[in-house]
Amino acid sequence: MNQSTIVHEAYSFVCLGCGHGWERAYEIHHVTDLHGERVCHYYSDGNRVPSPFSRPRCEHCEGARLRILPAGRVASAAPPPRSSGGRTHSWHLLRLSRR
Repeated sequence: MNQSTIVHEAYSFVCLGCGHGWERAYEIHHVTDLHGERVCHYYSDGNRVPSPFSRPRCEHCEGARLRILPAGRVASAAPPPRSSGGRTHSWHLLRLSRR
């Protein structure tokens, strides 16, 4: 019998290389596979994604040195200056909240 539990969690990410900060919400399906082992499947925006704890990368610079924090820890952010083409949509970390 395949038992499943779904939980919702969100995490804040901060790149230690470029300072970029962002949050992402996940729907996590905890399931029992056919061998009786408990496994987790992560979904974000309706798409299955890797666990945020398995080799995460910066959305801005692709750096691998990230700090993962509870949701809400990226307290203040401001958009960087727009490029001449207006295609820059990332946010850069200004400070972390101290919760």
